[in-house]
Amino acid sequence: MINKELEEQFDIQIQLIQLSIKDFDKGDFLAAMNLAIRIRFLIHDTNRSVSLLTQMGYKEKLSYYDTSVECIENKGFMPGPYVGLMEFVIGNDKAFALLDHAPDCKIVSFNEWRNGKVFIDTDGASLTRKDVVFNIANKIGAHVDLNFDAGYEKIIRNHLLGIAAGDRKGGYRPIQKLEYMAIRQITHELLKSIFENYKCCYKFEGSRFIGCVLTFNI
Repeated sequence: MINKELEEQFDIQIQLIQLSIKDFDKGDFLAAMNLAIRIRFLIHDTNRSVSLLTQMGYKEKLSYYDTSVECIENKGFMPGPYVGLMEFVIGNDKAFALLDHAPDCKIVSFNEWRNGKVFIDTDGASLTRKDVVFNIANKIGAHVDLNFDAGYEKIIRNHLLGIAAGDRKGGYRPIQKLEYMAIRQITHELLKSIFENYKCCYKFEGSRFIGCVLTFNI
């Protein structure tokens, strides 16, 4: 029997996630910080604290959705950057979380999901879901600590993935905030893991993003 107070806290966290998703999908990328904090609250166990999903007995029982695209190694060719949780739309200068547009979806254990690589640069340095969530939640979201993990600093803060968008003058500029878009997709995966039939898709007019369509209300 799950404690009523735990159920109430769970409902509050999901409502806060929903509010942040709405803000994020309207263009407020800073809402990703709150999403990272909520994810940490739900799943992160330490020697001093127990996550909400663990207290409720759900964390290890859930099947976790891995929507990352396959990382294909082309031997004999210079490796390109791997960005596993988002897509790029022609005519847009930003990335989009895959949501339910992912070409493939795997069911994995919690440890496989948490430790799955979602960024790899051309030098082979990588970041997992855990790396992205906790660098944002611990270093930016909950309190200011600019001493990021070395891998996060190299790949994200210094824009070394090498992904850029062309402009009208024939130049290129790095596509930024990739880590925030990854948080949006990680949140989506977690909601799909918790709630059966949860779906959310993009809506475009041509190449212009006009919003997201939620087809299942929590």
